Amino acid sequence: MPRDADTRTDRGELREVLLAFMDKYRGQHAAPGKLRLHKFVFFGDLYSLHWYGGRLTDADFKAYDYGAFSEDIQELLDELERSGEVQTTESPSGRGKQYHNTRSPKLSREKQEIVDEVWQELKSLSDDDLGQFSKGTWLYENTPYDESMDWEAYREKVGTATQWREVVESMKERNPADDPEDSVADLLN
Repeated sequence: MPRDADTRTDRGELREVLLAFMDKYRGQHAAPGKLRLHKFVFFGDLYSLHWYGGRLTDADFKAYDYGAFSEDIQELLDELERSGEVQTTESPSGRGKQYHNTRSPKLSREKQEIVDEVWQELKSLSDDDLGQFSKGTWLYENTPYDESMDWEAYREKVGTATQWREVVESMKERNPADDPEDSVADLLN
């Protein structure tokens, strides 16, 4: 069910991010299905929050059976199909649709780079692995089933992008085998 207009996500930005992930499959026989697109956007938001201090999109995600799920993405995929910006084919498994974009995405260079980096890291994972991977995140583990994930609580828990860069830099100088007390959790507290 659509959310009220005042709480609705920025459809234009999310539309372009979805098209950018679909565009990664251009010219290939295979194309992403719904599950894969949900997870790519979810991990794009996580990646962007950690390294740049803000999310890639403002899609609302919930904890569902197959991991992070967004009604915003579901609704937008239907809109994209109706508008002709996306064509669908049946997946080889017969368990759903594959989504093929019919136009190039219009993203800023910075956001396209985030999509590129997330794609590079996740493209070889199966749909099942992506689902399990999303279930292993703090956001999923700390969200009741079918409730919205609290990105602000997550941001408060993990800190800012600058803090993460400092943690990564300090970890380069440490060997956890030599000094097991210096965990990432210890460094954040």
